[in-house]
Amino acid sequence: MKALLKDPSSTVRTAAARGLCRLNKPVKALPVLNNELTKGAQWEILHAVIALDEIDEMAKPVDEQMKEDLKYPKGLNSVGKYGVRVINRALNELNGTNNTVN
Repeated sequence: MKALLKDPSSTVRTAAARGLCRLNKPVKALPVLNNELTKGAQWEILHAVIALDEIDEMAKPVDEQMKEDLKYPKGLNSVGKYGVRVINRALNELNGTNNTVN
């Protein structure tokens, strides 16, 4: 699994991280998902966000980075807005809030 976390493909890295989280082993997975959030292309970010949304409380250590990613980055088309909305939903679930994004 360790090799998959360093795979050249973002999709493979995210899938491996998701698998580790499902095995309740988020320590090595969260840095990978966080890296996809901060450095990934639009669809890579979305896949990482969906994985973070699925893992609930295990995503708490990357809560602050998720909050940073609530801003719409320049260059994203309308599909990128979906990723921001998924981050918002995940944060609302994680923190018991009811925030909205435009």
